[in-house]
Amino acid sequence: MAETDNINSLALDDDLRITIYPDGTVRFTGSSTLLIAEGLIPKNLKWPDRDITSNWNDEQFHYGVNRVKPEGMKAPKAEWVKLDNWELTRTPHNQLRWDELAIREKLAELEQLEFSISKEGKEQFNKCYVAFRDEAFQRFKQIIPGLAKKKRGRKA
Repeated sequence: MAETDNINSLALDDDLRITIYPDGTVRFTGSSTLLIAEGLIPKNLKWPDRDITSNWNDEQFHYGVNRVKPEGMKAPKAEWVKLDNWELTRTPHNQLRWDELAIREKLAELEQLEFSISKEGKEQFNKCYVAFRDEAFQRFKQIIPGLAKKKRGRKA
C-alpha cells in the first residue's frame, strides 16, 4: 500500500512543466486537468489509451499528446501508464532541421569569436579584467546578495 501511495504522490504534481527547445519544439508535461485548463487541448480530443499518441494539426503547429512516466518514478510501464501524467509536444510546421540548427549555432560561435578579436571586444575584455583586478570593487561585490560567491571548504 505504501508503494501505491508513493506512486500517486509522484503523479499528482500541481505544476505544468514547460520545456522549450532551440528548434521551436515545446513540451508541456502535467495532468490532463492542467493541460485542459491552459487551453492546450482541443475540446473534441479522444485521449489516447496506454502509450499511444494522439495527434492533430493547426495552421502553425503539429501536436501530439501521450502518457509519460513521472519524473523520479521507479516503476514498470504497466504502473505509470495508468496515471494521469501527460506530455503535449508542439512542433512548428516550419521547424529547422538539426543540421540547419547546427549551422546557426556555429555561425553564432563564429560571430562571438570575431567580436572577441575586434577592437570593441578587446576593449570590453580589458574593462572586465580591470574590474576583476580591482580589490575594492571585489570587496563591494561580496556584500551584494546573489553576487557573493559561496566559500568552498570546511566551515570554521
